[in-house]
Amino acid sequence: MHYTISRIPYLLLGLVAQVTAVGLIYESHEMLRVLGIVILLLFPLILAVPRARDCGWPPWLGLLTLIPILGLVPAVALAFGPTRMGIFEGHEHASAEEDPEGPS
Repeated sequence: MHYTISRIPYLLLGLVAQVTAVGLIYESHEMLRVLGIVILLLFPLILAVPRARDCGWPPWLGLLTLIPILGLVPAVALAFGPTRMGIFEGHEHASAEEDPEGPS
C-alpha cells in the first residue's frame, strides 16, 4: 500500500521534526545527539516520499531532500506542490475513483 500526505501536514510534521532534531543534536548527552541525527535522516523517508506521491511526482524525488543544502529545493517544491489526496490515504482510493465501473 502506498501512502500520501497533503501539504499542511507535511509542513507541520516537518517543522516539528526539524526543530526536535536540532534541539536534540545540541543537547550534551551523546544518545540524544544520535537520536536527533536519526530524525534528520528519516524525515525524507517518512514525509517527503509520500508527499511526492501526493503531488503526482515520482517518489524518488522525495529522496532528493537527503542531499545537503541542495535538498532544500525539492523540500520547498514539495511544500508548495499540488495536492491530489488527503493525509495518509492509499492509492486504492485514487484508482477506485478513476474506474467508472467500480470494484468488480
